[in-house]
Amino acid sequence: MKILNRQKGILAASICMGIGLFVSCLVALRLYSDDETRIREEFRHEIDGYASAIDEQVSENIAILHSIKGLFDASEIVTRAEFNTFTTFLLIRYPSMQAVCWIPRVRAHERRDIEMQAQEEGLDGFQISETGKEGRMVRAGERDEYYPVYYIEPLVGNEAALSYDLASNPARREALYAARDTGDARATSRIILVQETANEWAVLIFVPVYHGKPTSTVERRASIHGIVSGVFRLHDVLTAVGAHMPTDNMIDMRLLDEIVDGDDELLHDSRVVGTKLATAYRYEKCLKPAGGRHWMLIATPSAAYISMQRTDAPFMSFLAGALMSAWISYYLARLTREKMIVEQQVDKRTQELREQGAALVRTNANLAKGISERRLLQQRITHIADHEQRRLGHELHDSLGQQIAVTAMLAQSLQDRLDLKDEPGGELLKGLTESARNAQAQVRALSKGLVPAKIDPDGLKTALERLSESTKGLSDVDVRFRCETDTLVNDSTMATHLYRIAQEALRNSLEHGRVTTTTISLSSDENGFTLAIRDDGKGFNEEAATSSGAGLSSMRHRAELIGATLEIESSEKDGTSVTCCLPHNPDPCSSMQNTS
Repeated sequence: MKILNRQKGILAASICMGIGLFVSCLVALRLYSDDETRIREEFRHEIDGYASAIDEQVSENIAILHSIKGLFDASEIVTRAEFNTFTTFLLIRYPSMQAVCWIPRVRAHERRDIEMQAQEEGLDGFQISETGKEGRMVRAGERDEYYPVYYIEPLVGNEAALSYDLASNPARREALYAARDTGDARATSRIILVQETANEWAVLIFVPVYHGKPTSTVERRASIHGIVSGVFRLHDVLTAVGAHMPTDNMIDMRLLDEIVDGDDELLHDSRVVGTKLATAYRYEKCLKPAGGRHWMLIATPSAAYISMQRTDAPFMSFLAGALMSAWISYYLARLTREKMIVEQQVDKRTQELREQGAALVRTNANLAKGISERRLLQQRITHIADHEQRRLGHELHDSLGQQIAVTAMLAQSLQDRLDLKDEPGGELLKGLTESARNAQAQVRALSKGLVPAKIDPDGLKTALERLSESTKGLSDVDVRFRCETDTLVNDSTMATHLYRIAQEALRNSLEHGRVTTTTISLSSDENGFTLAIRDDGKGFNEEAATSSGAGLSSMRHRAELIGATLEIESSEKDGTSVTCCLPHNPDPCSSMQNTS
């Protein structure tokens, strides 16, 4: 009987729980459906506002180009200074526009005149250019007409685009000719600007300027005066209207250029990182046609965005309908079950951590072995390089230097004979003798640079003094050496590496820095030795220099081998500074390990 009552109680409780859950589910589903409809409508309304802001921004930018067109319509000649004055405030007022340009039509017979005119206005080396096969700017080939960038504001940051012939590029030429033939504003498909550094997509919008008021395509082509162009990086345009997108970084935004009879081109992609996308809410919004292009904005909210928009009403209604007794029973059962699962997961995770610890020990051992092998290999490579430099220095001194010396002696002897006999040719032989002696001096200086002074307690200081003197004699740069205190580097290997670092830094300064003065300083204190090479040049891009040559890598490797630190600072204003700090008791192994 007790068993039967217990079964009835369980059955009644189960039926009540089932009815309560069923009703709660119906109410929750209705509330959830209403919530879905509200979220979808609010999301689309938000995207519509963002799209309208983009349309307004693009329309304002095109209106700016038309106002600049009015400047050229009102004046037969617009000077570079007038163009700068007129556009400066507009660029400040509308930061989404990277630059504005004046692109005159230049016929072939007018090319030399306009290039000379630009050079007379202070643009040294101005020539109509185009992009070569290797992506570099080269002089444009011979054509019937050109459309070069003649005025551009602001000039800073856009120097690479100045003098570029837009008609030399298919994408730019198509939009430019369309604007010329129709008389309307036309935009290019997506392009990478010649002055671009961040690999961002951009578009150009062209507004034509004519002589007179042509009415047909033939007349427009004949009377075209030039093109007013606006340069727009799409990232900057979307950033300018970012205030209309309050949920930044939670909506996946893509801006497409719809291509007739072709695949759509992606203009901008603002990806959401770290969360899933709610693809069911994807919304496509066509923007107003601008410059003959049809852009589409595709927005997909993230799961986090949808979660923020939801209300707790469906969940709370479900909780209110559940029976407390059944919920408590379910909770206790679930708690017991989850406890067992957690214990199993803890045991499994403990075993995984043990295995990972053993693997980590093996990895550390392999890493230590690799570091040691790398250090030995770098030492071997550096030794071979130093040996080859010394061999080349000895060859220059013993072979070529001796031959030049013999030539100088023979020339001097022949000159003396001609002077005794008072025969012509003495002056020529005198010049030959002086040239041979100068060549001998240069060979001697080069051989000393390749074979530095033997390292004794004062050998590094002597070698650096000779390096500065020989370099000053071979170039127009004032190379100075400073060593205010007695600086003794007793280890010959470390002294050799320091000398090679100074030699490589000085070579880089002379080749790339456009310097007038370079200072080499050697000092020591309680912390160690400091070698510094500073110049007053224009500096360089360290990443580009590292990828294009082995000089910086060689200096870093040498510093690592002797346990020293190497710091390189370069700027256009302050020049380049290379500083190598060597402690009194360096630990090359530690330096190699940290670098690895």
